[in-house]
Amino acid sequence: MIKIIDQPPIKFDEIVRTTVIKTVAEFGFVFEEEILPLPDKELNASFYRKRKGIAEGISIFRRDYSDEYKDETDDEVEKEPYVYSDNSGFTWISRHWFQILLIVNNSFNYLLTTGEAGIGRNGEQYWCFEDEQDLQKLLAEKIVPLLPTIAMTALDEKLENELEYLAKSPKAKHLIR
Repeated sequence: MIKIIDQPPIKFDEIVRTTVIKTVAEFGFVFEEEILPLPDKELNASFYRKRKGIAEGISIFRRDYSDEYKDETDDEVEKEPYVYSDNSGFTWISRHWFQILLIVNNSFNYLLTTGEAGIGRNGEQYWCFEDEQDLQKLLAEKIVPLLPTIAMTALDEKLENELEYLAKSPKAKHLIR
């Protein structure tokens, strides 16, 4: 169990990036900092590419913590999140749950824990880990093998649907970035 004292839980973005980058780079994705350097790390690791004029992304990010999820877990650490010392009322994001979005323009699907892509129901869109080693193992053994198969297939299908939509709707061409 991760115990937190005045610091974010783990180097989430660094662990995800180093574990996933080789696989997604083979498909032309680059890490978000190569496009848009962000000062705030630890929250997510996002990878982007552009095909046929349309932006695509794979974003792996920790779920925001909020009261609505307190009853879903028996994790005492999760129920009492670290609160910023500036008394702003903000809390760190979840220590143990993350999601994977497959994005084409503004539409997305999750990479589900069922090994499929779609819209999550009953918590299927939340991947869980206990600590850094567990996160690394989960990424390497379960998620990385899904990226070149399920994730790329889902992105291909979404891109095809987007291109078909844009071809039928000339007014929608402004959506291409």
